[in-house]
Amino acid sequence: MAKLTRIFACYVVLLGGICGLVALEGSTRALAQTESIRKPNESYEGFSISSLTISPQTRATPGGILVMRCIVNNSGKSPAAGYLVGRIDGQTGEEDRRRIELKAGEAKTYDMQLRLASVLPKPKVDVEVTLNVIQGDREVMVQKGDQPVISTLTLQVPQERNFTGVAMDPEPPTVVYWRWPDAKPYFTYELAIASRIDASLSRSCLILDSEPLPLNMADWKSINLLIVASPVVFDDAANVAVMRQFLQSGGRIWIMLDSIDTDAIADLLPEDQQIETVGTVELNRFEVEVEVPGYSFAPNDTTVDRDDCVKMKRVVTNGGEVTHKVEGWPAAIWMNVGRGRLLLTTVSGSGWLEYRRTQKSSDPVLQSEFMLPIWAIGFSNDIHDLKTRLPLSLGEEKYPIDRIGNPVVSRSLVAFVLMAFCICLIAFGCWHVFSGGSNRLGLVAPALAIASSVPLIAAAMLQRRDIPTMSTSLQFVHNDSVSGAILREGAAVYSNESQAMELVGKGDGFAVPSPNIETGIRSVVIDDFQSWRMTNSAWPSGTWRYKTQLALPEISLFAQSHLTKEGLSIELPPVSTKGLPSPLQDIVVNMVPGAQSLGKLVDGNKRLLVDGELPAEGERWTTDTIVSDEQRRRSEVYAKLFQDAKEAHISTRTLCGWTDLWPQSPQWDVDMEHRGTAMVNLPIRVAIPPAGSEIRIPYSLIKIEHATTNSPTSVFSQETGKFINEATMATDAEFAFILPAEAVPLDAKSMTIDWDIKAPGRKVRLSCVCDEGPVELVALQGPSIPWKSRIDDPRVLKDLRDGRLVLRIEISGGDESESAQNSFVSWRIKHLRLNVDGRTLPRHSLVSTAQ
Repeated sequence: MAKLTRIFACYVVLLGGICGLVALEGSTRALAQTESIRKPNESYEGFSISSLTISPQTRATPGGILVMRCIVNNSGKSPAAGYLVGRIDGQTGEEDRRRIELKAGEAKTYDMQLRLASVLPKPKVDVEVTLNVIQGDREVMVQKGDQPVISTLTLQVPQERNFTGVAMDPEPPTVVYWRWPDAKPYFTYELAIASRIDASLSRSCLILDSEPLPLNMADWKSINLLIVASPVVFDDAANVAVMRQFLQSGGRIWIMLDSIDTDAIADLLPEDQQIETVGTVELNRFEVEVEVPGYSFAPNDTTVDRDDCVKMKRVVTNGGEVTHKVEGWPAAIWMNVGRGRLLLTTVSGSGWLEYRRTQKSSDPVLQSEFMLPIWAIGFSNDIHDLKTRLPLSLGEEKYPIDRIGNPVVSRSLVAFVLMAFCICLIAFGCWHVFSGGSNRLGLVAPALAIASSVPLIAAAMLQRRDIPTMSTSLQFVHNDSVSGAILREGAAVYSNESQAMELVGKGDGFAVPSPNIETGIRSVVIDDFQSWRMTNSAWPSGTWRYKTQLALPEISLFAQSHLTKEGLSIELPPVSTKGLPSPLQDIVVNMVPGAQSLGKLVDGNKRLLVDGELPAEGERWTTDTIVSDEQRRRSEVYAKLFQDAKEAHISTRTLCGWTDLWPQSPQWDVDMEHRGTAMVNLPIRVAIPPAGSEIRIPYSLIKIEHATTNSPTSVFSQETGKFINEATMATDAEFAFILPAEAVPLDAKSMTIDWDIKAPGRKVRLSCVCDEGPVELVALQGPSIPWKSRIDDPRVLKDLRDGRLVLRIEISGGDESESAQNSFVSWRIKHLRLNVDGRTLPRHSLVSTAQ
């Protein structure tokens, strides 16, 4: 028994020793593993975030992009590389990453972009930024002690969404109150603030004086207006380029020319717009001429009297709209540049201001010492209006989803099966008839139908099962010959399974995935200024959407055109590596608001001839007689842009056409099928024809305006170029038809009027308001069909010499006995179009026409 006890004790000791060795080895491995995890952090103890703040040009707005500025410090003895990872509280499954690299002992400032949700549930945004370091093939979160390096920042969501960036000279130093005379107000700054208060906005502005203007497209998303009153801004070519891009994308810029030379802004203007300085004067007393439609003022209201001199720069301009003048010289000039608006003021700030008598609010943020005078009414609202709305909401367009669609059996297979069914049915029927009995035909026909449906069902199931992974895109490429192009894309992806993919972008741009994606972590990684990626380790299966935007500054395309006796001849840009990826198709010409037209391709599809015979309207947006499914989808896009829109979305003097997808757009890093198309918007340049040229001016080049600016009629919208759809009131209105400046002066030979009006039970009269008196062109009683006529009256044609013809439309209720009844009968004008044929005249005495 004792022997057994000793043997058992030895076994226990041996087993304990084995367990101890195992435990010791396990603890050693655990310690080694802990050391391996902590080792990177110990190696990068000096790698830290020194500061986290918001950049000056951004605000926390729903659906916007928040630009955060981080100062990263590497006080260690070795180089470090990693990522700044930003997250927003409440937006689960999303993060934004910025790659960083620092040398030993180096500190750098990095800007990173965080995407905000379209709906922010709280009045504040909590931002969290962590620092990760790369060691080998791993990414490790940097820790300080046992805690990760995390910087947080809480930002308030502002109530207003209209932000103004200000770039001005430094404010004069403040003079102490006991010095005499008192310091003068900084009128340039006070003018900017007073205009915001008059527009019911706050004093809050984005100050951009101490650093260069932001260069990324995303940095400008929250800025609606940029006020420039410092010539230093134009010393940097990058600033000028980004301002052109800002205008092209729909922004507004206000330049105070009393502080800036007109030569400096030449690069902002397109070729058909110019401004030159004549001289500079100082005025104490002057009267302002207001040329704003619908407003008239007494002389006392427009007289400015100042003790100190008001500086004014006298300029001459072309291509802009002058709304205010002083002594006949422009004081406020508005110019359309791209989809944006440019305001140029020539009078210094003190001339635009007067002391505010009453404040609009008791809140100091909503108060200002000065206000704009009565003659500048509406000025503040116009300049502080929101950005021009994008032409298409690509994230909501159904085109990408339609291109994925549901798989269908091919037409050839369906036709073959149906033909075989008919042949078999006829054969069996004939056989039964000739054999003397057809009583079984009622059983044979259903059997044949069932047999025919089997291959169709099988083919449909096979096709549905074999849908490949694909991406479909609708691209909108807005081109400007000065500042390049902007490519916007609305896309969809169909995938059979959940997988990891990267959308890689090369250039200044960004991507926004659909907020409905709930799998994985959606990350937008910025490697450098021109390289970024949108990643997810688990993109969902099925169909999901995303949007991208990319700047293409190297693309400079336009369409050169000239007037001929057949109409407007437009030379189409060729296909090239830095131009169009394919020839333009289904082209629509948009020269003036509300007068879109089609053209005829000539010279081997190298030129487009617009003669006014092919209007683009209704369901007609192509010259092809047989419309494909793709053309039908394109027609729906055209209708949204030009016909269904309540405001003009596309700039005038542009050509719209369709090409293959542009390869510069962001691309997925996996092999998949790509479908889609691109709508291209190109500016049209019209050359001045030589004197004595026979030309035809189609209706699509003739702009319609209100003849009198003080009392514009409500039956016509000058912005969209369209008449009201339906009206019941009697109308007596005058409209001015403006010829293109390139065709003036003109010796008109004939004019064709096409008038589509329906006014049952009413008397309608169309006349010309000529210098020699009114000339009646036509009088109609209850018109219901279009009226078209050729006009050769020299009294009418004479008025076209200076490029402006005034027509008067009178619509009454008919006879007196029927006036009460007819007053409730609606009428409408679909269009009123003019085509003019004539001969150009010399523009000055140095040119003579060839006889």
